[in-house]
Amino acid sequence: MLGPLYSSFFRCHIVPKFAIKTLSNSRGLLSLGCCMCSDSSAKTDPSSVLSHVADHILEHNVRRILVLAGAGISTDSGIPDFRTPGSGLYDNLSQYNLPWPEAVFDLQYFYSDPVPFYSLAKELYPSGRYRPNVAHYFIRLLHEKSRLLRCYTQNIDSLERSM
Repeated sequence: MLGPLYSSFFRCHIVPKFAIKTLSNSRGLLSLGCCMCSDSSAKTDPSSVLSHVADHILEHNVRRILVLAGAGISTDSGIPDFRTPGSGLYDNLSQYNLPWPEAVFDLQYFYSDPVPFYSLAKELYPSGRYRPNVAHYFIRLLHEKSRLLRCYTQNIDSLERSM
């Protein structure tokens, strides 16, 4: 068991340093465990948290970092997540007259009506409307320093690649 989660940032929590150290020693990989929390008052300065992570990377000479980016990484850039009531993308898809919100990403529905998907993709595609935030720049820095092994994301905004 990794123990309690600490260091809130972007409504996420980072696994305590002892857990990171244990995981990084066992496989040579830095492992940060994040989970979404609904307490928006828990938000702290992201740069101070990333500074802590950077210190750990340097202190332990971590060279192969795997990033798993969830939907919350882009909310500070102004892109809504999918499920937040009232402001999430699923709540704001009514303009497309979809039979159900997820239909915008359903392949069979796409074959019958591709317009909603392309309209949403055009809205979210990096066009200068949304800018990368400190988390996206941190991922880019890991890449530039040859420490990023892989970056897997479920996001469709491409902000981690737009710099």
